[in-house]
Amino acid sequence: MKNIFTVLSVIAATAMVLYSCSDKADNIITVLTDEVKTGAVSVKGDTVCTFPDTVFFQKAWMADDRHAICETRTAKWGGLSQDQWAFEVYDIRAMQPVAHFLHSGNGPFEVLSPLSYVVDDTLYVMESSKGKLYVIPVDKAAEGKGIQELSFKFNTMKAVTYKGNILSLNPYWFENKETGVSNGEPKLFYSDGELIPYDESKIFSGNCFQGHLLTNPDKGTIVYVENSYPLVEFYDDSLRLVRSIIGPDKTKPEYLNAGNSLFHAKYYGSIYGCVCCDDRYIYLNYNDELSSEPFMTTELVDGSPVISVNDDTDDSEKETEPKDVLILVLDWKGNPQSSYRLEGLKGCTAISSGRDGTLYASVKDTETDQLSILRYKLF
Repeated sequence: MKNIFTVLSVIAATAMVLYSCSDKADNIITVLTDEVKTGAVSVKGDTVCTFPDTVFFQKAWMADDRHAICETRTAKWGGLSQDQWAFEVYDIRAMQPVAHFLHSGNGPFEVLSPLSYVVDDTLYVMESSKGKLYVIPVDKAAEGKGIQELSFKFNTMKAVTYKGNILSLNPYWFENKETGVSNGEPKLFYSDGELIPYDESKIFSGNCFQGHLLTNPDKGTIVYVENSYPLVEFYDDSLRLVRSIIGPDKTKPEYLNAGNSLFHAKYYGSIYGCVCCDDRYIYLNYNDELSSEPFMTTELVDGSPVISVNDDTDDSEKETEPKDVLILVLDWKGNPQSSYRLEGLKGCTAISSGRDGTLYASVKDTETDQLSILRYKLF
């Protein structure tokens, strides 16, 4: 793959090395420049399938070359109806459902407001309100088999499994000089589901701290992708920070300390949207069209946080056409590999790897709401 990334450093062609404030271990800092945007390789895609207009899917991931896992939603609102399955597996050649799992409801293996994401070859479905994490091997989805239900007692915004444990974001981690908040908590933690390893008397940061987790147990690597500003962090098995990637933009939200919880005083949108990975590479959808004006603001009114959405940042008011989706590719050591523009694609709801340099993207038609899966051969 063509390497078009530029790394800023104290020595030419060498990454800047700083220390980690949390554990004082060496942390290599890589700074991306605008070349990842201006030098991105444009790649044409083709349509793999378009789902019928009689079904309502929010997003989909390719399970293999014949099957797709689809997350369902009702036509009227973003949740699940009473008698609905949360996920359906479609044979994309016959365009027929072949399996479904996780019914709507309060019972075992049922969900109410699931959060779903794929990490390598595993679909995770988190139901925070019930303290449940469902683990579904992608290659078993077409058979409707292999679903594992894990219980957890801690609070979390994102969790995955890692070498027999649950790996989670810590909703009480936060360090910020501007707000004067220093919780002294680790960003990530392991738990068996019973262990609650954080101090709940600290300020809750879960309203602001909701990034992505990617893992590669074979390489002993854990990756955290921040979604509110450009930051990708690489950790080892001991949860020691070993590498950080920042840039190319300097967008960063501002925070409001509401006493016992943090909110975004100014939030500009998600800088990293859809993400996925395979055993070789990490694929990140980087949003390089965020407005200089905040998309959302929060202020205290009579002691209570009040959130406002700024409609003036609507892309429809821009004179220029929206840019094609930008994909950054990294290896599992944190080395930038290349960047790509998915030609003609202005947004997507999910991406998944075909493991041979192929990237799949699910996209909803802005007029009909029909979901399609597109295929892009990156390398």
